[in-house]
Amino acid sequence: MIVQEPHLLCSRAEKWNAAPYVAQIDSLTRDENVPLVAQYQRIQQIKNWQTLMSPDCIHPSDALYQIKAQDTFRVLESHYDRQIKAAINASPAAVPPR
Repeated sequence: MIVQEPHLLCSRAEKWNAAPYVAQIDSLTRDENVPLVAQYQRIQQIKNWQTLMSPDCIHPSDALYQIKAQDTFRVLESHYDRQIKAAINASPAAVPPR
């Protein structure tokens, strides 16, 4: 399991201040030792990050989704690389049916 921080919101959507929620997520993941995709402040530090949002200022653009996906992959890889490689290399017979 991993947890992702939300991304920022812009324009009228900013009224939903996610910062306290992000702080709670960060605290929980630290306390429970759960891998965290820390993207809230990272996105905030991108100059003109608002241009990476869709027109509704709630949903990311494709470019921001790409950044978020890369960040998520890095966390997955850093915490679960061995398990991912083992699953990829497992024979079909070794994978339990769903």
